[in-house]
Amino acid sequence: MAIPTEGSPSARPRNALRHD
Repeated sequence: MAIPTEGSPSARPRNALRHD
């Protein structure tokens, strides 16, 4: 899993797709 912490601009769009 190469996902940055929640808060970075790179993790926002990616996390939103999985967390949402």
